[in-house]
Amino acid sequence: MTIEQQVESLAACASEIIAQYDLDVATTESINHEFNSTFKLTTQAGEPFALRINVNSTRTIENLRAEIFWVNSITNVQVPKPVVNTAGEFVTFGNHDATGRIVAGFMHLAQALTFGWFL
Repeated sequence: MTIEQQVESLAACASEIIAQYDLDVATTESINHEFNSTFKLTTQAGEPFALRINVNSTRTIENLRAEIFWVNSITNVQVPKPVVNTAGEFVTFGNHDATGRIVAGFMHLAQALTFGWFL
């Protein structure tokens, strides 16, 4: 798949993830696609957020939770803060049909974090 096709293949997954947040998203724009894929989300009120989908990451859920803990503990500089989903969790899951293959005996699910955009 081309990069454009890879990003397009994430559209349904990104929509599924976004639906799990209490955000009225007006636009979704791909801003980076490499090992992870990052989307800029803009709400109806104009608030910007970043959605990172870890499509190719070998990181565990524990690794992601440790990253969130670390980011939330930073107080002396401005960093993007993770946003909880409607279930009160920072990590959200969505199905990525393009990678729907059997890996180590389980269905691969895309993992995502949503951060508030900072200026």
